[in-house]
Amino acid sequence: MAIEDNYTPLFSEFILDMVKDINQTDIEYIYRGNVNSDIVANTLELAKSNLEKTVQVIPLRHRIYFIMGEGLQNIAKHQDKPDEDTLSDNNLIYISKKNDRYNITTANIIANKNIEYLRDKLDRINDLSLSELRSLARNIRKNTLLDDNSNASIGLVEIAKRSGNKLLYDFKNINDKYSFFYLNIEVKVVSIKNIEKLEQRDNSYIDFLMKFHDYLNKIDTKIIFKGDFSQANILSLLEMLKHQIPESTISIRINNLMVEMLQNIEKHGDNIVSNVDWKPGFFMINFYDKAFYITGANYIINNKIDKLKGKLLLLNKMSKNELVKLYKRRLLEIDSITTQKSGLGFIDMRRRSNNPFNFSFLPVDDNFSLFIFQVIVNS
Repeated sequence: MAIEDNYTPLFSEFILDMVKDINQTDIEYIYRGNVNSDIVANTLELAKSNLEKTVQVIPLRHRIYFIMGEGLQNIAKHQDKPDEDTLSDNNLIYISKKNDRYNITTANIIANKNIEYLRDKLDRINDLSLSELRSLARNIRKNTLLDDNSNASIGLVEIAKRSGNKLLYDFKNINDKYSFFYLNIEVKVVSIKNIEKLEQRDNSYIDFLMKFHDYLNKIDTKIIFKGDFSQANILSLLEMLKHQIPESTISIRINNLMVEMLQNIEKHGDNIVSNVDWKPGFFMINFYDKAFYITGANYIINNKIDKLKGKLLLLNKMSKNELVKLYKRRLLEIDSITTQKSGLGFIDMRRRSNNPFNFSFLPVDDNFSLFIFQVIVNS
């Protein structure tokens, strides 16, 4: 993944790198911001709908869902509250699926005075065998009342026990009081019944995650989602996005634009594999240089490109008054067969953003291209 020194939002190498491998049943979900119980619930709802499509064996599906839940509860319940509330705006949830494995990464604030205690706990967990972890989990439940500290301990033990992998972790200093605590969990979509020792992992992945997190902070990324644009996923994304932008006049505009962008991918994106119930796409919103950038991508059949390109070029040339008149006229032009207001989405996005669209069509093969579309809203 490209991490650039000089970022320009318009189809940067970072965005092109993110969208170029929108594959069937692969998922990439990134949330950067304050994490509370609502965010955890919406993230798990998003995970649940995707697990139902990507993991056919129900016990494996339940195991992965449980591990995700424990990992997310760790950041929601056991993070330290910094003196500066804005530090928590950089908390991170990063869930990805590639081929036969899920990766769950969290980054949250921890007081420096608590680091050695947590480091010791994680090292001890990583040194245990699976049978020892099972025994430890039973003892914790049997001998404690499961207060906050016990809950944190049992959660980490259960994650290691059910994933079958060592927990990758690290700490990055923020100031003399606080650091970021990074935790990465890898779960293979296979049974671990015959595994006795936790699998060793390459710690360099944490180094990449820390640099990636710095980059997301730099370009003020709110959410990235690459995966299946079903209605269920869109509703979960919209719920999470409500927490990302403080309520204001501009937040109403941005919310409407995000709805249109997400619906556009769901309704008009073409599925590159016709026999798979999976509408692949990409969505990202970030704030950079005093503007919000809302970027989407989806596959499109090549014979649709000329018509769509002509429509977008025409809208880009229109004045604000012309766009308002066109929008009102289209509202009255209801197709007698479909009862749909054709083309309103793009007109509405152009009208609300008050900026020309950025767009491109990247050839994939003889039948499909990747349509990348970006709306800019000045703050």
